[in-house]
Amino acid sequence: TGGDVGFFLITTKELPTLQAPEQWSEELREFQQCCLQKDPETRPTASELLHHPFLEKACDKSELLVAIESAQQLYAE
Repeated sequence: TGGDVGFFLITTKELPTLQAPEQWSEELREFQQCCLQKDPETRPTASELLHHPFLEKACDKSELLVAIESAQQLYAE
């Protein structure tokens, strides 16, 4: 599946980086680093990431919930 491929690439390939990182907020750069931790023992869980300052500032929790539910429906199809 797509998620499995993503995790495989995270653990076996060089990590992607943001172009012009100085143009992005510190919260976004830190969130990206958290998401791309190669070691699953140190990688935050999805629940932990939902409380990350980037997501706290990016949108309302109800908007995020709608996006998550939409993604789950697409993935189930």
